[in-house]
Amino acid sequence: MGVSRCDLQGNIHVQLEWEQRITSLHPQLQTSGLSQPALRALWRIGVREPSDLGRFTESQLLSEHGMGQVGMRILKETFSELLKP
Repeated sequence: MGVSRCDLQGNIHVQLEWEQRITSLHPQLQTSGLSQPALRALWRIGVREPSDLGRFTESQLLSEHGMGQVGMRILKETFSELLKP
């Protein structure tokens, strides 16, 4: 379920759907400092709470559209004990 920037900017229904999805994430993820694209990337792969991060390696997370180096740094700093080696 890829979402392009145009889909988000041009369609209020898509924006509202993603807003609802993001608010369904665990509060620790929502307040971690991750960007909206990074949060959408986590949601797309099934991460809803921090413990879900343990299913993925760093390279798997980085391969997701929206998850970049800054997002990965935040995940490592905030949830390092949960990330898969």
